[in-house]
Amino acid sequence: MATAFDMIQHDNALQDYWVKRVFAAIVDAILVLTPVYVFMGLLAIAGGHLWWAGGLASGFVWFAYSTIFEIATGATIGKMLLGLKVVSVQGRLDAGQVVLRNLTKIFALLIIVDMLMAFLTETTDPRQRYMDRMAKTALVMDASS
Repeated sequence: MATAFDMIQHDNALQDYWVKRVFAAIVDAILVLTPVYVFMGLLAIAGGHLWWAGGLASGFVWFAYSTIFEIATGATIGKMLLGLKVVSVQGRLDAGQVVLRNLTKIFALLIIVDMLMAFLTETTDPRQRYMDRMAKTALVMDASS
């Protein structure tokens, strides 16, 4: 069995898929992080001493945003714009799977570890982050878009 890193080097469609996935994450990051950091900045200007909480707040907001949208529609706004959708690889997608696949969004370092594990460990589905494997989910091209 090969790693996702091995597979992506030789597969243009897989490379295009990961580019879409990265751009969807950038769109979502802008949508989530901009209001959080503006709010945290306003708190700091108002004399609050919570400037350090911006990272923690953004992680929890990103987790909540992703979880709520994926449970309701199968995709975040970024994923919708780029024609991607979260699906279960076993049956119907449920809330527990969505929560599990999004847990690493709470803390940025965990997302990096999630991605490294996805690319450096052996897999049969190179579209999956490591937490997608644990949750038995995959992010696929949405046939309806």
